[in-house]
Amino acid sequence: MNSLEHSRNLPFDIQGETLALLLATANELTLEQILFEPKSFYQRKARQDVLSITEGYSFRLEKKTIQIEVCREALYDTLPEGIFSQPQEHVEDALQYAKRLELIEEKARKFLLPYEQLFYWLRMENEANVFDLEGTLEHWWQEIFTIEDHSNQIYSFLTNDKLNDNQKELLIRALPYLPEMVGNWLLIEQFLSKLLGAHFKITPKSPVQYVLPGEICSHLGSADLGNDFILGNTYSDGLESIEIQITNLTPDNLANFLIGGDYRSILEKELLTLFIPIELNYEIITSLGHQSLEFNLGSKYESSILGYTTTLNN
Repeated sequence: MNSLEHSRNLPFDIQGETLALLLATANELTLEQILFEPKSFYQRKARQDVLSITEGYSFRLEKKTIQIEVCREALYDTLPEGIFSQPQEHVEDALQYAKRLELIEEKARKFLLPYEQLFYWLRMENEANVFDLEGTLEHWWQEIFTIEDHSNQIYSFLTNDKLNDNQKELLIRALPYLPEMVGNWLLIEQFLSKLLGAHFKITPKSPVQYVLPGEICSHLGSADLGNDFILGNTYSDGLESIEIQITNLTPDNLANFLIGGDYRSILEKELLTLFIPIELNYEIITSLGHQSLEFNLGSKYESSILGYTTTLNN
């Protein structure tokens, strides 16, 4: 199949740099042999990114080239008006003046075009790097699971005998998304619930109030202005805090989430250090899940009052 001819008639929209990289790989072309020309930016909402693909020849390189017209804003369009031509208040011939402005714009775009190629070539290099990363993805898992650096936090996850294989795999799969998850309470709730098998709820709270020990509190009338800045026996550092609720626990797994439990240790020593900013204070609250208990008063005919039945829920 002629890849160039096939690329001209793609039924779907594809990014120009991606298509250019595919053509360069298929035809063994260098970056200099791929030329971009932005046109018709105002039509982008209704048109594909790649408008046309034509073949050419570079006498400087003495090699064939491929020119790709893309429906994008050109460098000329980003510059302030009046750089290449100054507006005139009085024009004798409006038609000639408009033609002259059009000619100036055409020459200015042609002048800036070589500089634009540098940006497109850099984007093609980025695409090539992405392709390389996707090609090595199959080896990435093997590298992750063969880490021998004991100081690496991933190593501590993989060697933790309190986590099963499914939990370890879930942790590894979440690694690329850590930057998006940090501070996103909804994503953290969903991830922790899936990982540890309990229902997590994270709620932002007011700064934590700390109680001062009685022996360091100044007695009434003995406080010195400039030395004693706290009135009363409590103070706050002003930092935001969160409340982490672990609910719907059963008697079987409650011990894992209490202080000293296996999952509680993993949560505080490993997971929260990844997801929660270090300056944030947090409080963990655990609660058992229970079914709603219900009983009726007057459900039988002989004990009903005026034909009504009362239902009590606990």
